[in-house]
Amino acid sequence: MRRCHAVLAASLLLPGGAVAGSFSATVASLVDASGSYGADVDVLFRPNQHVSMSAGAGHTTSSADFADLHGRALRAALDLHNDRLGARVGIRSWSDSSDYQTRTAAAEIYFRAGAFEFGLRGEDQHSDVAFSLTLANTLIERRLAVDGTGIGANITYIGGNWAAIASYTSYDFGRTVDRLQQALSAPQVDSRPRLAALIGSLLTDLSATVDRRYSLTLDRSFIRSGLRFDIGGVEDALDGSQAQSASVSWRYAMTPRWEVELTGGMSDGDNLDGVGFAGVALTLRN
Repeated sequence: MRRCHAVLAASLLLPGGAVAGSFSATVASLVDASGSYGADVDVLFRPNQHVSMSAGAGHTTSSADFADLHGRALRAALDLHNDRLGARVGIRSWSDSSDYQTRTAAAEIYFRAGAFEFGLRGEDQHSDVAFSLTLANTLIERRLAVDGTGIGANITYIGGNWAAIASYTSYDFGRTVDRLQQALSAPQVDSRPRLAALIGSLLTDLSATVDRRYSLTLDRSFIRSGLRFDIGGVEDALDGSQAQSASVSWRYAMTPRWEVELTGGMSDGDNLDGVGFAGVALTLRN
């Protein structure tokens, strides 16, 4: 699930600026108006000022009317940096029972100049799609692999009480997407996963096979609270459909250790009308 309150974490990559010995754990949940819902648990540990590590897991259930997906997600990331240069690596996986499984590995190098951080990112995505077809009155189970690479860049600004993040990634799947489209469009196919539906929800869009992905975040911090505005969009590699989302999040530090965040927003796209969503996250820090 792509949690609205952690855009960078959802893209595998940890923010810089580590504080030695810090630890945090976040429990989050998100629901949308279609009846889909998801829950996540994430932990972040910074053993010193130059190392950050994170890991997380989640579960997603979409409505039967939308796509009837039941997905499980796992993710982990590592960040190594000094005052000017850094490198990040991460991996995430998502599976919907036995019909669709995807694994993405990412690596990024970045450098800082004053209040700005500039990063270049590469991704390797492997997906495994299961479907069935009938030939000569015999049911045959088949699986196809879809492999692709992504290249992206992001710019981060942190100055005073303001922060902003812009990110863009373009993907290339070669002929593997064409082969999958041809296979799933055959009249003999009895069951086919609704892969295009993945981009229709923030709960599943990170697991979709997309041509491009972009996001923009603007954050304003106050003494004990903060506001964040997020917009993002994706274009599906299978049918060219697009989806966009926009959200606003409000966070509040109840104590020095406990923070709560509330999120609300809307998703829209070629294959869906506007769908509202809302989420809540609770974070514990040492």
